[in-house]
Amino acid sequence: MGQYQIKTKKSYDFFEVSSAFQKSIRRSLEREALYWATEMMHSGKSKYLWKRMLVMVVEDIGIANPSLPQTAWALHNMYQWAVHSKVREKDLYTYQMVLLLVRSPKSRLTDWAQGYANCNHYLHRLDIPEFAIDMHTRQGKSQGKNIDDFFAE
Repeated sequence: MGQYQIKTKKSYDFFEVSSAFQKSIRRSLEREALYWATEMMHSGKSKYLWKRMLVMVVEDIGIANPSLPQTAWALHNMYQWAVHSKVREKDLYTYQMVLLLVRSPKSRLTDWAQGYANCNHYLHRLDIPEFAIDMHTRQGKSQGKNIDDFFAE
């Protein structure tokens, strides 16, 4: 039995197109990113394309452009509105998002932080620090901690 494959309109392997798109964004290859985005859109994969772009906003751009998530969310909502309203120019929102991703400064720090935090959490167990025990916690209340202790800490 052969493996199940999803082919795009031009007979590319869909997952390879997705990979090429993301790698083009990471390398700021505008022409290529636009090509692969168009291939996904023409292949009926716009919903997936938007899913990938919304992840890439944090995974590949992250703190290098901290306002991009709000812009991406707004463009995504505008795209969805345009699709629902049968606006002919609906793809403009997608192309603007692709251009913003390509031209944005990049940082993988958030993705690396996720990997570090999950690995570190799995391998270690921290003790609750003393400064966290205050009048807001059960232990702090039992120790008679009050507002003066809170502000002193």
